[in-house]
Amino acid sequence: MSPAVFAELEELRQGKAKQDSDLSAARDQAQRDKAELERQLSEARSKAAQGAEKAAQEARRELEGRLAEAGARLQAAEREGARLAEENERLSEQLASDVERPVAEGQENGVAAEENGLKEREEKERQAAAAWEKKYQVLAQEKDNL
Repeated sequence: MSPAVFAELEELRQGKAKQDSDLSAARDQAQRDKAELERQLSEARSKAAQGAEKAAQEARRELEGRLAEAGARLQAAEREGARLAEENERLSEQLASDVERPVAEGQENGVAAEENGLKEREEKERQAAAAWEKKYQVLAQEKDNL
């Protein structure tokens, strides 16, 4: 082989060695970049998880507040319901005692007699009005016949 071929071969070997060296450096750099990106991704996921956890805690606190408020309203409504039930019971007992209370002697007969008198008077008035209505109709008929 000629020295020119050897020189060219040596030049190609050196070029290949440099390319291998550059390739190895590029692979190392790519590995470092990959590791750095994975670290950044892990940090981002960790921060996102912490943010989600904080949001969940805030939502939980808000819901617990709403639940406590609803519980307080429920207790107030139950107290009001109990108070109204007691008031209803008291009024029922009062009504029952008023209805069952014996009427003083003499009052019962007086009230009944007064009611009967009123009914009799109303009946007499209805009969008198009916009689006058008949008389009016007879006169009106006689007038129409004339």
